[in-house]
Amino acid sequence: MELAVEDIIPISQARARLPELADDVARHGGTKLLTRNGEAYAAIVCAQDVEDLHRFRSAQRLANLQAVARALPEIIGRRGQTVADFKADAMRLATELKQRSSNTPLPTRNRKAREV
Repeated sequence: MELAVEDIIPISQARARLPELADDVARHGGTKLLTRNGEAYAAIVCAQDVEDLHRFRSAQRLANLQAVARALPEIIGRRGQTVADFKADAMRLATELKQRSSNTPLPTRNRKAREV
């Protein structure tokens, strides 16, 4: 995430400027990163970005469930499989899903100035 220096704000300063910061993000998009003791603490983002993130996470959960549903018949269908083998297969599948979801980029879209 690339931020301009002016978009990184100590939370102590952000308290007094919250309406100004929120208006800027709502009108122009982007992010304001709030810091506490010099470390990232919270962010101000436009509502559309939050909605996009929730949609992305829901789609990712659905994709993961679909992958599990596709893999289960193969795993369960192995007659004589030991419990240890079943656990190993399940752990392998969980690892693959975790890697796939961490490599999936967030959706991007063009931002235009918004009127509030």
